[in-house]
Amino acid sequence: MAEILIPIIVAPSFFFLTGWLVWMIVQWRQYKYRMNVQLKMLDKVASGAELVQFVESDAGAKFIASMELPSVGPKDRILSAVYKAVILLVLGIAVYALRGTLDEGAVAFTILGTVLMAFGIGYIIATFISYRLASKWGMIPKEAPEEA
Repeated sequence: MAEILIPIIVAPSFFFLTGWLVWMIVQWRQYKYRMNVQLKMLDKVASGAELVQFVESDAGAKFIASMELPSVGPKDRILSAVYKAVILLVLGIAVYALRGTLDEGAVAFTILGTVLMAFGIGYIIATFISYRLASKWGMIPKEAPEEA
């Protein structure tokens, strides 16, 4: 039975890892290219007065806006943490359930499944605490009820 599970687990994991690495390399190259273009544009500015004049123009405002990193609000971070918590919890349950199908390695799957479930539960607790604190501190605005 273990011989059947190895290709089922290893093959998708390999393809996922390969895809993730390719995506990361593409993102890194795009970032590097944008930064090089922006640095070359800034090198063209000879004096501080030219820089101020450039920044005050429409093209300069767009240039400065393109340099800013997108900010992620508390709601987005909390929602992302919920996704991660659910994925870890379900993965832990799946690994824990697989332990019964294996003769060898059942102890390893039990430990791995338990650890993954613990991480998932810990993530859920941390997300709940983050949400409560962000709400209490006013970081998450209260939405007005919709009028029909």
